[in-house]
Amino acid sequence: LFACEDDKSLDKVKPYKGAMIESYNIETLYSDSAKLKMRMKAPKQLQHQNGDLEYPNGIEVIFYNAKKQENTRLTALKGFYDKQQNIYTATGKVIVKDLIENKTLKTEVLNWSPNQQKIYTDKFVVIESGQNIIKGEGFTANQDFQYYKILKPTGSGIMKKKEQK
Repeated sequence: LFACEDDKSLDKVKPYKGAMIESYNIETLYSDSAKLKMRMKAPKQLQHQNGDLEYPNGIEVIFYNAKKQENTRLTALKGFYDKQQNIYTATGKVIVKDLIENKTLKTEVLNWSPNQQKIYTDKFVVIESGQNIIKGEGFTANQDFQYYKILKPTGSGIMKKKEQK
């Protein structure tokens, strides 16, 4: 019988490496000690066998401060989650907007580490704050974009010292 035969054609079959689960209009909430920290929305999510997640049609991530206010919004054309490293990567026209201080970060690739609670990239970035524009390569910041550092700055801008309350 065929089932009992040693069929060499089965060796030619390649294992499926695509998405195992496809979800639409997803919304993911992250909290710490029952306090909302982040909300992520995406029109499409693909889950792979190894637990990685892919967002091929764009993502929107909203970070919340201790007062439960939206303080930072990230948008990108695509997103990816590496489960093994626990790192999210946003790609394609990545924009991070600080809604409290009205500053904007633009880049093509940005990583977010939930464990370290920071965002970072080694790519070119532009930060706009009022009339100031700062450009550079490489960037690291806390996840709410309140404190940041450009690793190789170029361009110029006037930095105003914050008044303490």
